[in-house]
Amino acid sequence: MSKLSISTAALATRARKPDAMPTLFAMKARLAAAVLLGALVAPVASSGPFIYVGNTGEDTVSKIDAGTNTEVARFATWFTSGPNFVAPRAHPQTQAGPCPSRIAKDPAGFVYVLDRFFPSGPPSTPNAHLPVLLKIAPSAVGPVVPMLDNNPTNNHIDPAEITDARILWAKEIGTPGTDEGALGRALCMDTTGNLWVGMYNRQQYYKVNPATGAMIGGPVNTPGHTPYGCQVDVNGKLWSVDEKNSLAEFDTTASAPVATVRSHPGLNYSLSLFNDCSSTPPKIKVYLSDRSAPPNPPGQTYIAFDAQTSTFSYPPPAAVPKFTSYSLAVDSKGNVISGAFATGEVIK
Repeated sequence: MSKLSISTAALATRARKPDAMPTLFAMKARLAAAVLLGALVAPVASSGPFIYVGNTGEDTVSKIDAGTNTEVARFATWFTSGPNFVAPRAHPQTQAGPCPSRIAKDPAGFVYVLDRFFPSGPPSTPNAHLPVLLKIAPSAVGPVVPMLDNNPTNNHIDPAEITDARILWAKEIGTPGTDEGALGRALCMDTTGNLWVGMYNRQQYYKVNPATGAMIGGPVNTPGHTPYGCQVDVNGKLWSVDEKNSLAEFDTTASAPVATVRSHPGLNYSLSLFNDCSSTPPKIKVYLSDRSAPPNPPGQTYIAFDAQTSTFSYPPPAAVPKFTSYSLAVDSKGNVISGAFATGEVIK
């Protein structure tokens, strides 16, 4: 077991509910954001690899060169002025707003950003809005370019209002009149390159064409499961995590996918996949972060799901420290890397 301290900037990149942040974490996140705001003052030579971070209270996305630790671009995901502009706020869930968070990247480097759109009241309130999905070009650098609000009575992004040539399109996802306030809180890409958008309040997924942003499938219902994040394995199976205690799956290669939802002890937050390609077909393991606070059961740091046997398991009691985990990943060898929320450490 090895431990690494996680930096303040790295802490700020982890997406989670601001209204659940401890005071110290919130202060560190705001400090890191303030430093980041001042980073883009002049053109910077960039070579990558790049990290994309949603600045949810600002309705922008930052492109960060991980090699130079420098922000090289920032993109508006909503109007930057005008009647429909939403001013930056400390706790975005208390006000209506786009609140970008979920991000996916394709093999060619194009980036897809999902605006969640929190309403200030119930989903039926007049300011409820469909989630908005944006596509960003891979070579994009430079500061924020204004998103014009040319039609103040139209609370939608029209093509002429996108003055940033780096943003290729912005499309609303969902069924008008039905999915306003659904909250877009999951985004992933399948093995054929199509996107899947998870609607938190509606408990469903839509399939989206990455070239045009048009919906081409769904909804695929996930009864009792509120999509919070997703990944697709090498076999084409989509795995979806919620904030509670369920794991959903469905086959993205099927003509009419049907989701299976399983429950387990513990509280989810994020997930990561291990594709074991040493066998045919590849064997899949799904790892879920466990934010159940020890010593409350199970408080297991992570939960593993074996897709071959459809069983959940937990790390050996004496082998892994027990802590509240909101993030985790799996490397190419199957090692689990999990983030300890209280201490700001990463444990492998």
